[in-house]
Amino acid sequence: MALGFSLQEMQNTLEIVTEQTEKYSEAIETLDNCMTELETVLKSNEIKLYEDIMEKYNSKKSELASAKEQMKYFCNTINQKILELDDAADSARANFS
Repeated sequence: MALGFSLQEMQNTLEIVTEQTEKYSEAIETLDNCMTELETVLKSNEIKLYEDIMEKYNSKKSELASAKEQMKYFCNTINQKILELDDAADSARANFS
């Protein structure tokens, strides 16, 4: 059975996924900053709009962090497989040299 991919394709995928993970991390940081700045606009003693929004945001924040960790895990897994396949290829080349 032939492999339907190359190590270069895996490396390209890893680069794309790593870039997207970094963008996602930056987006979460930007969102956190925006939510903090939102307090100056929405905070009021009469209505609790800001508090309601922050409560909902904080309840979902762990899911955002979990997605980020899963993305990092995926990157690490691809990288590990690249290393394993590269080592296997080197071993196969050495056995046939």
